[in-house]
Amino acid sequence: MLICKKVHYKGEKMKNKIIYLLTVIISSISLVACTTNTPTSVVNNFFKDIKPQMQDYLKNTISNDKNTEKLSKEIQDELINKFSKVQGKVLSEKIDKDKAQVEVELRSINLGKILGEVFKENISQAFSGEELSEEAISNMLIEKIKEAQISTRKGTIDLVKVDGNWEIDNKKSLASLILGVNEEIFNDKSSES
Repeated sequence: MLICKKVHYKGEKMKNKIIYLLTVIISSISLVACTTNTPTSVVNNFFKDIKPQMQDYLKNTISNDKNTEKLSKEIQDELINKFSKVQGKVLSEKIDKDKAQVEVELRSINLGKILGEVFKENISQAFSGEELSEEAISNMLIEKIKEAQISTRKGTIDLVKVDGNWEIDNKKSLASLILGVNEEIFNDKSSES
């Protein structure tokens, strides 16, 4: 059982670092995307801006962030590659006074599924008596990211009007949609950095 706890701890640390990194990126991009007049245009600008801003952020900032500095360069490069291909399309818009909801169709990798597969394989190997190193977990994660296919999912982006401008309201919900992870993952207080 000690091996299982070590695997869970190592896998959990890596998951938290990746989720943290991508949430910071998405939140910073959504702050920039707040300068247009309609909810649909804010969302369209967000998806237009996500590719170059995500690449720039990952390339220029990741190595200086203590929460993500231990992610290998190869993991960083694969995340840049995969998340630079995010595509979003507005399906509908509902406005109710100073609140709006924009339904979107999103094409992206499903990071939640990838992390789940890595964790499942780690647990399986732990039960067979094999202790995995962080390097082995990283290599497994790199391969899963490389193999990941772009999938399509639908979701809703909430917006709120602030000082006459529409802004994306719930950054965690947006990050959850883009990353393909359950929003509850952001509320995990047991995470280690």
